[in-house]
Amino acid sequence: SALALLAAAPAFASGSQSTITQSGSDQEAIVNQTEGTSAKSKVTQSGADNYALVKQQGSQNEAEVSQTGADLNNSGSSNIAQVHQDAGSSGNKATVSQNNDNNAYVYQAGRNGLVEVKQEGSDPGTAGQQNDANITQDFNTSGSKSLVTQNG
Repeated sequence: SALALLAAAPAFASGSQSTITQSGSDQEAIVNQTEGTSAKSKVTQSGADNYALVKQQGSQNEAEVSQTGADLNNSGSSNIAQVHQDAGSSGNKATVSQNNDNNAYVYQAGRNGLVEVKQEGSDPGTAGQQNDANITQDFNTSGSKSLVTQNG
């Protein structure tokens, strides 16, 4: 199992950036960006059985997770993406793109947020394979939008 862990220092600096690219199987990426503004995180995973978690605090943050791959261990999910953009923030953007048997969980708090989830492909002939998207926009979400596209 490959694990990438990136934690932006809990400082009040703005503009922290992280980029994680992984290929292979049983990958895990965890990003924690705290106490800042305009943080950007990009996680790209290709291969089988991917997991990504991005946590961000502050305003004007962007999280992007892109996953492609198959379910080799028959767990019922090849791609799992979680994005958590915390309360008291505004103007955050979360984008999740997944290919093959997908689960996306996005929690976003604050005003003027945008969530986009695009899920492509699952094998409808295989038991347990499907696309699931769970989007929660909470805590004073005026002006917030979410868009979910699922094919396959």
